[in-house]
Parts: sequence; structure tokens; C-alpha cells
Amino acid sequence: MLKPRQKFTSKQVKEDKLTTTIITIRTYLETEWQKIILIATAALVLLLIIVFIYKNNKSSEATAASSLYQIEFGFIERQSYNDQLVKQLEDFLKKYKNTSIGSTGMFYLGTAYYQVGKYAQAEEQYKNYIKTGDGPSFLKSSAVSGIAASYAQRGMYKEAAEYYQKAVTEYPDEFNTPENTLGLVRMLVKNGKKDEAKKQCRTIIEKYPNTREARDAETLLAQL
Repeated sequence: MLKPRQKFTSKQVKEDKLTTTIITIRTYLETEWQKIILIATAALVLLLIIVFIYKNNKSSEATAASSLYQIEFGFIERQSYNDQLVKQLEDFLKKYKNTSIGSTGMFYLGTAYYQVGKYAQAEEQYKNYIKTGDGPSFLKSSAVSGIAASYAQRGMYKEAAEYYQKAVTEYPDEFNTPENTLGLVRMLVKNGKKDEAKKQCRTIIEKYPNTREARDAETLLAQL
């Protein structure tokens, strides 16, 4: 005998929608928190640079900083990576490459190239950014791991492993180090270095417990 269909009150429906929304937001934050922190911190650094420039009455520098600030909040904050963003960043660097804010534009252009699948160009811009020696260490670390990720996309696993190792070794205290170490593990596996991959998995599990990277490392370790 069929049971009568359960009727939900409007309050229950609202609560169910709220629960679903909370779970969706929590899942998004768990998977994207590093990108959110990187973008937010980069935006703060850029804002501080703008304030410094304006206080020192450097009009051309201020114009450059303001221009990049508008690009960031028009596209990058919304993670809207497309050919239009690439074009705007390319134009920005043509005008302001030699300003104090130009190096940050290189980093952003590298990221934009990567997101639209132009990996060789991404590597070039990230390397240009690193050569300047400017910027906070977390951006430098992200540039190095960006090169690694780009090499991985092109099937250049040996080079990718080298750059992930570089990011982990030279910037061990950055927030993206667990993610970079996990990237190193995956490239070591691709290169047939399973023993070293196991070692790095154990490092992640021991140093970064209760993180997504630790859970992924446990899964990978069980498969090796």
C-alpha cells in the first residue's frame, strides 16, 4: 500500500534551501580558499601600492596603478579570465611595463594566459615577473608554481616537477606550499618516481593534517 506523500511546510522548504546553500558555500570554500586568499591578498597589496604612490605624488605611477586596479576589479576579482582581459593586460604592459607596478601586471598576465590555455606565453610572463625580483613572496611562489602547472598542461612533467620542487624549497612557509607539494607528488608519479612520491605524500600528511591536500595525499599514497 502506498503511503501518502509527505507534505512539507513552507518553513521546512526554506530551511532545506538554506541547508543546501550552506553546504554549497562550504564546499566551494574548501576547494577554492587558496585562490580566494591569493586574489584578496594581491588586491590588498595593489591597493597599498596605490596609496603609497599617491602619497608620494608620482602621477605617472599613480595612473599605472589606478589602471591595473580597475582591471583587477573588473575581471580578476570575479575570476573572469578571457581574451578581453588578456588584451587589456597586454595593453597595460605596453604603457606601464617600466613602472613600479609593471611587474604585478606581468604576474596577472601570466595567470590570464594560463587560464585561456596559452601556456607558453604564461610561462614567459611568470618568468619575467620572477626576474624583476619585485613583489611579495606569496606572488613569487605562485608564479613558480604557475610555471610548473603550465608545464604539466603541456605534458612536460620533468620540468613541471622541477618547478614544483623549486616552489616548495624556496618558499616553504607560503599558504600554497601544501598544494605545491601535492603538485610535486603528481609529477613525480608521472615521471615514474613512486618512492619519492610516497615520501612527499607522507610529508604532506604529517605537516598539513586536516587539510584537503592531506586527504588527497592519503588517497594517492594508498594507490602507489
